[in-house]
Amino acid sequence: MASRLQDVIQRDTRALQPLATAVAPGTWYYVTDEFVTERSDGTNWEDCTDGGGVGTGDVVGPASSVDDRITTFDGITGKLIQDGGQTIAQVLTAALAAAIAAIVPVDLAADVTGVLPAANIDANIRIRSIGVTLDGGGVAITTGIKADISVPYACTIVSVVMLADQAGTIVVDIWKDTYANYPPINADSITAAAPPTVTSPALKSEDTTLTGWTLAIAAGDTLRFNVDSNTVVERLALVLKVQI
Repeated sequence: MASRLQDVIQRDTRALQPLATAVAPGTWYYVTDEFVTERSDGTNWEDCTDGGGVGTGDVVGPASSVDDRITTFDGITGKLIQDGGQTIAQVLTAALAAAIAAIVPVDLAADVTGVLPAANIDANIRIRSIGVTLDGGGVAITTGIKADISVPYACTIVSVVMLADQAGTIVVDIWKDTYANYPPINADSITAAAPPTVTSPALKSEDTTLTGWTLAIAAGDTLRFNVDSNTVVERLALVLKVQI
């Protein structure tokens, strides 16, 4: 009969594990590289990872079932510690859930299809801009058609901003039509009676009300920018803020 603690409770790798016949019956051995607890019956090592001896359904050898109860070995006190009855599967599931929660905000959690629910996505993530720069090449921008843009995604116009290089009054209309009907014409104006305007002595303007505007843009629609009037502005940036 073993009388020393190190003879009753041993721990090391599987490769260094002694034969069960070489230790006293009742000796415990913790396999450090496999996280398995075994006990010698004098002839064989019994898998006791679930806290009991060998029985129907127990795994004897290097592997243990995820349904086995977890038993840990305290190398300082020399005690075998039952963790409260959780299985390996339960511990791993809880750990995985905690890891996901730590890196994925709740409002961005994907549903089971992997698609982010639109209702849970912050509106700012879906903001885009559509912009043009009108340049008179050192002189005042003339009236007429100045730029065309094809929009590859469906969106809704939220606001318009105009930035001029100098104080002046300039009015720009925006026309929209489908790719099939390109080019847009004046009858396709989306700005109604409120076209984007910078009024002297201002250098800039912003409109978030967009009174009477047609706000929806379909994927593939084309936009045409037409200067209705201008005094002295030589360069102008016009930016539409849109939400997809």
